[in-house]
Amino acid sequence: MKTLPDGRATYTPRNSPDPYIDACLLADAIASADAVMFNADGKPMWLKGETLVLIGRDTLQQFVAEYVVTPKAVFTDSGELAVRFEPYAINEVEIRLLLGGKSPQEGGLKFRLPLSQMPPSPVVQPEPPVRAGAEDAAARVSHSALAAR
Repeated sequence: MKTLPDGRATYTPRNSPDPYIDACLLADAIASADAVMFNADGKPMWLKGETLVLIGRDTLQQFVAEYVVTPKAVFTDSGELAVRFEPYAINEVEIRLLLGGKSPQEGGLKFRLPLSQMPPSPVVQPEPPVRAGAEDAAARVSHSALAAR
């Protein structure tokens, strides 16, 4: 896969009757883009800015629109042949294959990303429960201590 200097990956669909061929090429392009992505415990993740995002349907569409381009041959105003890079618009079949592929041959995106283990979630210790009547007893003690002065 070619990656442009700005970090976008190029993808040229083959329009094959076998959807796995194009899905595999697209998954390779996505994995080669200049973005921090990894396979965390079997789930494709994207570090977007400072936020870790699980790659689902909507996130994948956004990622592809931002990081994957398709080269198109065009003629300039002066008649010269040039290449223009247009954002690629992923379709529903490709989304299903990339996110649901059970193997690299089925277009599975997660198989093309570097493996990483997610750190364990921080465990928040619950505050100890307040026993019924404990606050009342404490209030009575402090009230009687003040009255004794």
